[in-house]
Amino acid sequence: TEMNRAHELDPLSIEKLIAIGEVNFVNREYDKAIAQYQRSLEMDPNSGFANWAIGRALIEKRAYPAAMESFKKSITLSGDSPDELVELARANALAGRKAEALKIVEDLKRPIERRYVAPTSIGSIYAALGEKDQAFEWYERALRERDVLLVLLKVDPMFDNVRSDPRFNDLMRRVGLAG
Repeated sequence: TEMNRAHELDPLSIEKLIAIGEVNFVNREYDKAIAQYQRSLEMDPNSGFANWAIGRALIEKRAYPAAMESFKKSITLSGDSPDELVELARANALAGRKAEALKIVEDLKRPIERRYVAPTSIGSIYAALGEKDQAFEWYERALRERDVLLVLLKVDPMFDNVRSDPRFNDLMRRVGLAG
């Protein structure tokens, strides 16, 4: 409600459209999220973030080829951000393209000294690959490094593959989100 009101007050704000899409995304209303992201693309066709966001929603709809295309566009538009590669790896993993996903994750892990890649992001790729032990090793690293993405544990679909694991509830408790 507040984001819709903010958009009414500032109808030319792409950020507000995307923020409304993000609310829809975490509420698992993927079609609504995509519609918001598309509206922002109409205002700025070169928005790497909007393409990235569309790709994330398409992953959750299991439209993996379309998601991969969105991430490839986003990579072109966003420069050296690792976020697009992380999601491309997740899309490949969930589509059963394990070798492609592992190649991306190895590339992401290699340049850690020169650009930051959130440990939670690496963990999400391993979770998508079904490699829960590896995922939780990265989530533990994220906790030690105080990775800000851990605040999304309760709401982000990237954690859905590990929610049933008892270690997930323990992680939520240690982050301060349980209860």
